[in-house]
Amino acid sequence: MATSLSTSHTTHQWKYDVFLSFRGEDTRDNFTSHLFAALSRKSVITFMDNNDLHVGEEITPAISKAIEESKIAIVIFSERYAFSRWCLNEIVRIIECKETCGQLVLPVFYHVGPSDVSVFAEAFPSYDQFEKVQKWKNALSKAANLSAFDSRVTRPESKLVDEIVMYTLKQLKQSYSSDVVEGIVGVDSRIEQIKELLSIGSVDVRFLGIWGMGGIGKTTLAEAVFYQIAYQFEGSCFLANVRGNFEKNGGLARLQEELLSKTLEKRDFKIDTPNIGYSFWVKQMLKHRRVLIVVDDANDSEQLDLLVGSHDWFGPGSRIIVTSRDKQVLTKIVDDIYEVKELVHHEALQLFNQTTFKKKCVPEDYSYLSDLVIEYAKGVPLALKVLGSFLFGKSKTEWESALDKLKKAPHRATQNVLKISYDGLDAEEKNIFLDIACFFRGESVEMVTKILDGCGFSTKIGLCLLVDKSLITILNDKVEMHDLLQEMGKEIVLQESKQPSQRTRLWNHEDILHVFSRNLGTETIEGMCLNTSMINKIELNSNAFGRMYNLRFLKFYQSYIHGGFKECTKIRLPQGLDSLSNELRYLHWHGYPLKSLPARIHLMNLVVLVLPYSKVKRLWKGCKDLKKLKVIDLSYSQALIRITELTTASNLSYMKLSGCKNLRSMPSTTRWKSLSTLEMNYCTKLESLPSSICKLKSLESLSLCGCSNLQSFPEILESMDRLKVLVLNGTAIKELPSSIERLKGLSSIYLENCRNLAHLPESFCNLKALYWLFLTFCPKLEKLPEKLSNLTTLEDLSVGVCNLLKLPSHMNHLSCISKLDLSGNYFDQLPSFKYLLNLRCLDISSCRRLRSLPEVPHSLTDIDAHDCRSLETISGLKQIFQLKYTHTFYDKKIIFTSCFKMDESAWSDFLADAQFWIQKVAMRAKDEESFSIWYPGSKIPKWFGYQSEGSSIVIQLHPRSHKHNLLGFTLCVVLAFEDEFEYHNSFFDVLCVYQLKNYRGEYTDCKEVYSSRTHVSGKNKYVGSDHVILFYDPNFSSTEANELSYNEASFEFYWQNNESCCMQSSMVKKCAAIPLYSREEECCNRLEGPIEIGINPMEEEAIDHKRYWDGSESSDEEREDRYPKKLKLMDGMIVPS
Repeated sequence: MATSLSTSHTTHQWKYDVFLSFRGEDTRDNFTSHLFAALSRKSVITFMDNNDLHVGEEITPAISKAIEESKIAIVIFSERYAFSRWCLNEIVRIIECKETCGQLVLPVFYHVGPSDVSVFAEAFPSYDQFEKVQKWKNALSKAANLSAFDSRVTRPESKLVDEIVMYTLKQLKQSYSSDVVEGIVGVDSRIEQIKELLSIGSVDVRFLGIWGMGGIGKTTLAEAVFYQIAYQFEGSCFLANVRGNFEKNGGLARLQEELLSKTLEKRDFKIDTPNIGYSFWVKQMLKHRRVLIVVDDANDSEQLDLLVGSHDWFGPGSRIIVTSRDKQVLTKIVDDIYEVKELVHHEALQLFNQTTFKKKCVPEDYSYLSDLVIEYAKGVPLALKVLGSFLFGKSKTEWESALDKLKKAPHRATQNVLKISYDGLDAEEKNIFLDIACFFRGESVEMVTKILDGCGFSTKIGLCLLVDKSLITILNDKVEMHDLLQEMGKEIVLQESKQPSQRTRLWNHEDILHVFSRNLGTETIEGMCLNTSMINKIELNSNAFGRMYNLRFLKFYQSYIHGGFKECTKIRLPQGLDSLSNELRYLHWHGYPLKSLPARIHLMNLVVLVLPYSKVKRLWKGCKDLKKLKVIDLSYSQALIRITELTTASNLSYMKLSGCKNLRSMPSTTRWKSLSTLEMNYCTKLESLPSSICKLKSLESLSLCGCSNLQSFPEILESMDRLKVLVLNGTAIKELPSSIERLKGLSSIYLENCRNLAHLPESFCNLKALYWLFLTFCPKLEKLPEKLSNLTTLEDLSVGVCNLLKLPSHMNHLSCISKLDLSGNYFDQLPSFKYLLNLRCLDISSCRRLRSLPEVPHSLTDIDAHDCRSLETISGLKQIFQLKYTHTFYDKKIIFTSCFKMDESAWSDFLADAQFWIQKVAMRAKDEESFSIWYPGSKIPKWFGYQSEGSSIVIQLHPRSHKHNLLGFTLCVVLAFEDEFEYHNSFFDVLCVYQLKNYRGEYTDCKEVYSSRTHVSGKNKYVGSDHVILFYDPNFSSTEANELSYNEASFEFYWQNNESCCMQSSMVKKCAAIPLYSREEECCNRLEGPIEIGINPMEEEAIDHKRYWDGSESSDEEREDRYPKKLKLMDGMIVPS
């Protein structure tokens, strides 16, 4: 039985992660399409055959090849799967590839059971080819005996899809970890040593440093460890090249945003105040999340302070790995340091042979020379790899010549080893390498290609050759290189001359200031890159660049420093600027101080023009040849009033004009046929757009956020299939044109805070590709289009704080919707949502007329009903606690603050269901699902055996708690809010600090858990009177608690408002705690295991908790009868016993 991807076929080349096999007429437009979309959202490369009509029975060579090139085959067995010869031949090919290529095959039984597979054979007698029939039968039989998912066991379909996706991701991550270390010499033992130091099983937060010289393999080891263990964490992020990225424009903010986006799996997380706001966000978002973070190549302790702060930023069990050359950077924050040593001789020989001879054994006549090379490389992997790549295919004479060079400078052996590969490049390749080393490391491949192509280079060919020579790498579509190689490149330039003015490239601020202060510019200088954050204000004379005739690159940038970007001009030109080089390809000048560029400047070679925060009023006088210009960024140039000078830029692909507050109009865009991205956010005086903007066939993203005087959007006279994102937040638009339907590829539209928007045209509902629709804070919007249900691909619908009285009919047709924000509207009732089977989050807060909660689906995890002042019944919420035959659980957060019309009986029934849910969550503690309810009241539920006045409580545990497997605790507090206590754009929370005491009187360390945070964002919320907060946190679960016998647990509760970062125990009026036990340890892994709810041993009247397990739940025997005896439930899958 294959339960994971085979590691015996690691040399097989995979093109796809997943191949979907299915019967089109059964599942194409429902289950399979949802599964495909869910996999795609998680960046799983999935092959789905979209051909509805298959001619003949034989699968095409393309399908056969796709099966062979897929790591995992998911086979969806539906009722008529076996009636398709095409499908039967697919399953035969899939089983063949499983046996020959080591693929994982994952059957999904959709409305059929595993035992039904054998019944499929009844369809075979009509087939006259005996040999084929036998193959079909054998393939079906083998598939039926594999671990599988069953739609009758895991319901609803949204949960089934989620489980399949999660299982697939786990398998792929484990497979990737094997692929990552494949062929890396000497890595296995080092990985095990690092994993031992990480102690993955412990619940403490641990920081580990990986320290060693450049090129020794720190990043490689960190990557290998990361990919091997990342799937064990709730969130993970690998921050590469922190040292280099930190120094770039906005580098700190981008690193912080990347860390939060990846660990939280949220797109486009934005940090406005990196030095203050970031730590707040991390503590709130990651405090309860078990994360793995790698900070690669840190060279300053400030970087670590600003990115990963301290241990208390992260949830229990989190691991932070930091790589650095500087041991002192690590000692201030990490718990342990792993020193990466050089490769020993046999490891070095193996790596060298793999690179040089493409095999493990060295040819006998090269043995002596290989030993000499290895001696010079000193066991440094990078040096071995670079030198091996250079010597590949060379004769013995060429080897001896290379060794002679190394002998001449033995004290700089590593640098000389690396330089040998550089020396083998031709002139153009050397220039490409040096340009990257000095100016463009970390830039996108696309940007580097555009700029260097503009220099006349064959950039794509050059980059491929540098990759082959191990001089650069392409990572996440960015051009990267090792620190040692960058240092080597810069050293080559420094050796050109002792005088900076006689070097081709300048990047050191002292050298550049030396040239400017003495007016030493020469035709030798081809590139200049100055971080103005490193200097005080300076003045240049008007002819500062006069003799720099060959200047190709000029970059004056300001890196992110304390306080963020500033509209400051560090470089002044009091006498103006006479000219710039005609050879300029790349001009980036942050805070350019003049009202225009020099009149005499010729821009026929310019590819990229970046002038953020400039004083430019107009770009230049007259007409310029701009046929090579592809990128322009004039953002926050607040004096800019016109850009008509750009109409001749026929090859422009990217334009950013955000923050140009005096820009009133756009010229005709008819010549911008290649434009793909146009950003004009916060151009507050922009009143209209030219009609020609809707003829830009290449346009993919148009952003006009905050253009508060823009009153209309032009008619779309032609189809714009490529436009994916349209942002109109904060504009004065009153309506959208009916021709909006011509944006056929539109996936996201943002219309938030459009306070004049009164309606959407019916044609809007023809946007069949729309995933995200945001209409929050549109107060004049009184109704939505009746045919909104036509948007069947919609996943996120936000219509909060509009003026809606009712929703359109047939809302249940929005089958893909996962987030629905209806807050702040005037509904007195809502339609049933129970058929929205993918719905996860529902926000109905501040719907003050709403009297009853609509029916909701099982899938719902978050509901915010704060300030629903008229709400009287919540019977519709009962569905989320009915979890028959499923092993899938999710964090649940249910907010009913300030809902004062609810009677006590309604809360009683609701809490009984909640207790049942908590029991089930506790059984799955290892999956770390949290649960919390906030509702008005001053009474703690009676089933809490331990209750106390005030903010602290001590409870007694079972005499043999370790034998009874203490699963954790359910907690409850009553908070006394002041009347109309206001929170704005804030978190508020309950913090519990707890300790366990054993029979020897020894206490565990104090530990913290929180209720699920209640986040108030963008709107005022008031909470008055007393409220009850009931919560369970899986972080209570601890192996420590079950290794020793503890007899007492103490708890202290605090109210925490993170807006003021205060902690108060005085607001806690009452508190309660109840331990949860499982009698047998194995019960933790079985849904059917009994749970004991802890009661005060001093009380005689025990609570009969079994009543919460009775009722609608089937008995074990009944459940067993539903499925074949050979199967059992395990981790959400059906597994042959």
